[in-house]
Amino acid sequence: MHIKPTRHAWQSEDDRNVLLPYYTYRLIESYRDENGETQKRPVMYLGELPSCADLKYRRHLASALTSLQKGEPFEMFIPQEIIDEAYRLYEEWLASKQVEEAASQAKKASLAAERAKRVEQAREVRADLKLRSKNAEKVRSERAEHVCHEVTKKLGIRDVLVRSMGWEERYADIAVMQIIARAVAPGSELATSKYFLRESSLNEMFNFADGEITKDDLYESALRLYACTDATRRWGTTSTRGYPSCSASRTPSSSST
Repeated sequence: MHIKPTRHAWQSEDDRNVLLPYYTYRLIESYRDENGETQKRPVMYLGELPSCADLKYRRHLASALTSLQKGEPFEMFIPQEIIDEAYRLYEEWLASKQVEEAASQAKKASLAAERAKRVEQAREVRADLKLRSKNAEKVRSERAEHVCHEVTKKLGIRDVLVRSMGWEERYADIAVMQIIARAVAPGSELATSKYFLRESSLNEMFNFADGEITKDDLYESALRLYACTDATRRWGTTSTRGYPSCSASRTPSSSST
């Protein structure tokens, strides 16, 4: 290592056109980079040292500081006053380095806390948006479910299942719920059971507890509905005979004359 002087200048108080030179010194280390080329980097900032104007003093001081940096013994020819100066500079450098490291750690901790805060805020925003979206989706599904429920009541589907086909009331309710769910949110029995639990308001309409209707109940309901397909088809044909069909609402096109 060696000590490198850097020349500076300030304006004279008596004459602003006159520049007065002064020097600051740094301990420089030479090393080879990954390409094998020689590079230099500063190790210690020494400030203004008038004694370093002497080249021999600079070399002795650089040798003493290098020994302190590497933890090696001092060379025999270095005077004691230079060794004492080297100790003083080295202790000041260690103290300033500790202060810088403490400030750096505090800054890192502050940045980490700020980053964690922003991540938490972003998570809360996403959760809020997800909740709003889910609530909006639930509102939309509730509207459709109410419409379908009114249609099933007007058609009397539950009464037919209970009175005409001898179904238990529980499975009649499940069947009506399943029909409404297939109209609003088509899916498998497993998907429908999750829909009842997470998004639907049908549990409240039919007085079921959340999670009470399982996929097995829906499989059983689907099998029962499939078993009475012909009967329900005949009933549907007669019960909806009074309702207007799509074809009846069409106006015949006028023939060309």
